[in-house]
Amino acid sequence: MKKYKDFIPHADAELSVYALAYKHNFRKMAEEAISYMNDEAIVQHEAEVQAMIDAIQAVEMKKAELAAAVSHKNKLVQNTTSRMRQMAMFAKKGDARQTATVTGSGLKCNPVHVDVRNLRPQLTVTANKSHVSIAFRKNYSLPIALYSRKQGSLEWEFISYAATSPYIDKRPVAVPGQPESREYQAHYTDFSNCISEMSSIMQVVFHPQHIVEKEE
Repeated sequence: MKKYKDFIPHADAELSVYALAYKHNFRKMAEEAISYMNDEAIVQHEAEVQAMIDAIQAVEMKKAELAAAVSHKNKLVQNTTSRMRQMAMFAKKGDARQTATVTGSGLKCNPVHVDVRNLRPQLTVTANKSHVSIAFRKNYSLPIALYSRKQGSLEWEFISYAATSPYIDKRPVAVPGQPESREYQAHYTDFSNCISEMSSIMQVVFHPQHIVEKEE
């Protein structure tokens, strides 16, 4: 027996398109070329074709939802486990690292004992046309608390905590169009207290057209 190549697509996406066109033309074809089919048989076949199309589309929708859910899950896993490791590291190297709460918590990371009181952040400040970039060297994933003041001022203003380098300071200059001399300083933090020495004071002149940098 001679075999003919199957004319019906096998891929779901192509099959649903083909089936939709097939259903649209089937009644006319049946009435003209399949004499034994009555109206009830035609309607029944059209219904089963439509049911197949609906099933394919439902699966494709579930696939899209699953892909979005997997992407969301992967992002959460990456970000959250990184934060969990950071919290575990803080606990394992802190003053309470030998307490039952920490030792019995199932934290398997290797403890790193660091006297953070002797550490100080190293800042690199760069002025750009629209912002000031403050890069810092991280020690064992410690975040920093960042402060700024205008040159000549005695009061430091807290800007933000930063765990990712560089921190971008987008605060505008006080007088639009005028250069502004700023000083920056930071210390390592546990988000509540200063836990290290203060960094050196870094000074930068921020102006959209003229940029000068220097370190005290």
